[in-house]
Amino acid sequence: MVLDVLEVPNELEPFRPEPLPRSGWRRATRENIDWAREYFVPWIGRRLTGRSSGDGIEPKRPVPRAVR
Repeated sequence: MVLDVLEVPNELEPFRPEPLPRSGWRRATRENIDWAREYFVPWIGRRLTGRSSGDGIEPKRPVPRAVR
């Protein structure tokens, strides 16, 4: 830990999270396919057509105003 390297006295213990539950290869494959369908395929489509992910989105405040 950084505090040990800096020789700062402390009683902190490193956080050790519980291991994640194992999933079968079918479930992992299904999750990967779902992810690809939702995120990867649209990203490829935007790259091929030259569009940005922000194209067609209107600004929240289109008219500049004073900040109070």
